[in-house]
Amino acid sequence: MQQNFLRSFFSLLLLTIVAYGAVAQPAAYQNQIKVTPLRLIDPINPGLQILYERTISTRWRGEIGIMPIFDLINSTHSKGYRVSLEGKYFPFLSNIPYISLEAAKQRILYDQYGIGCLSVYTDSTQTSLHTVDGRSEYYRVDRKLFSINLKFGASLEIKRFVFDGSIGVGLKWKDVKHLDRSIDGPLTECNATGGTFDIHEEAAREQKRVTFNLPVKIGIGFRF
Repeated sequence: MQQNFLRSFFSLLLLTIVAYGAVAQPAAYQNQIKVTPLRLIDPINPGLQILYERTISTRWRGEIGIMPIFDLINSTHSKGYRVSLEGKYFPFLSNIPYISLEAAKQRILYDQYGIGCLSVYTDSTQTSLHTVDGRSEYYRVDRKLFSINLKFGASLEIKRFVFDGSIGVGLKWKDVKHLDRSIDGPLTECNATGGTFDIHEEAAREQKRVTFNLPVKIGIGFRF
C-alpha cells in the first residue's frame, strides 16, 4: 500500500514537473547588460559596445546597443559612434538559439595616410594609363554606415551570467568621404600594375554604395 502510494506520488510529481516545463515560464531575470570585448581590437571599427537586452515576452526580446569608437592600437585618432536596435525571437522553450533582425547606424572619423596620384592617358584611345605626380599626405576619413542584418545566435545563461554569440548576413550602405586633403585626384598606390590589397585602404576609399555584410558578435554580461 505504501509502495503504491509513493509510486503514485512520484509519478504525479514527475508529470507535474514535465507539464510545468512544457509551458514556457517567465524568465527570472528580465534584463541583461553585455559588452563585446573583441571589438576593442577590431582593425576597422574599434570600440567597446555596450548592450542592454530586455525580455518582452516568452519568445521575444529587444536589444539596444551603443558603442563609442576609439582606437587603442593604432594612432589614428578615431572617434565616432555605433547605435543598434535588435529584435530577437526564441523559437524553442530552452531560450538558447534565436533568430534576430538588427538595424545599425555608424559614423567614424579618423586619420589616414595615403598617396595622391594623377593618372593620365598616354594615347588617344584612352586604354593606356600612366601615373605621375605621386605625393604622400595625411587626411581625415569620414565614414558613415547603415546596415540591416538577419542573424542567428545562441544565448547561454548560467545563473546571473550570460554568453551571447551570433553570426548573420545583411546589407550595408557605405558613404565614405575624405576631408582636409591637399592633393586632388584619386588616392592610389601610384603603381600602374596595382598594389597588394590593404583592408585599411579599402575601408578608407571614397565611395557610396551598397555591399553585403557579415556581422559577428560575441558578448558577455550579467542578468538582473
